[in-house]
Amino acid sequence: MNFLKIISCFICLTISVQLLNAQQSKQLTSPDGKLVYSFALTKEGAPEYSITYHKKPFILSSALGLNGWEKGFVLSGVTISKQDTTWKPVYGERSLIRDHYKQMIITLLVNNNERSKLQIQVRVYNAGIAFRYVFPAQPQGIMD
Repeated sequence: MNFLKIISCFICLTISVQLLNAQQSKQLTSPDGKLVYSFALTKEGAPEYSITYHKKPFILSSALGLNGWEKGFVLSGVTISKQDTTWKPVYGERSLIRDHYKQMIITLLVNNNERSKLQIQVRVYNAGIAFRYVFPAQPQGIMD
């Protein structure tokens, strides 16, 4: 009977670790499904990304971060949205330009501190990927 309890505990622990790792890893696919942006946090809390194209590695795991903000992050939240609109340029070859992408906003906290927040905004288009760092307004200031 004790053997069954030990096996059950081991299985629960394994599932918990896999769920925790899944929470630290996120993916975003282009509207046509060919490009995939993957985000993950290492054990040290360092953000990394990779990109695949047609299910083949295009950019291998690469570090994200800013000087002094390389590790110690905790994933606070992720929001995913999509957009498919058109806009008219002032001049150019086309009269309408399609703006079709999926977006993921990854919110990270440095050392789990709400006052040290960093967002990584990722947009995946059929023709490419763009991302930028955003420091949300902090009414009480930034770091202690």
